[in-house]
Amino acid sequence: MGLGDLEETCMQLITFAGATKSAYVEAMSERRAGNEEKALELIKEGKETYAQCHKIHQQMFTTEHKMENSMQTLLLMHAEDQMMSCETIYVLANEIMQCYARIENLENKR
Repeated sequence: MGLGDLEETCMQLITFAGATKSAYVEAMSERRAGNEEKALELIKEGKETYAQCHKIHQQMFTTEHKMENSMQTLLLMHAEDQMMSCETIYVLANEIMQCYARIENLENKR
């Protein structure tokens, strides 16, 4: 990987991670509003963009490269942090969506 390639790859990771997190957060919002189908679509969309993160991340480590400066290291750490936060938000989104479903069921029983 050349000097510019690592930065570009990190930015791709950050971009896909951002899209993933946005989809998960929007899914929670849609589910809260009662739009279960849309929420599930957004979770699926998030899982697809997260798969792109993993694909890029895996490719990074099959290509030999070395960190040329501390900014590259910092950028890679940020990209990987964004990926890890996607996993956390995914778990939370699923839990919150189940809570909304339970609340909806309880409200409908009245």
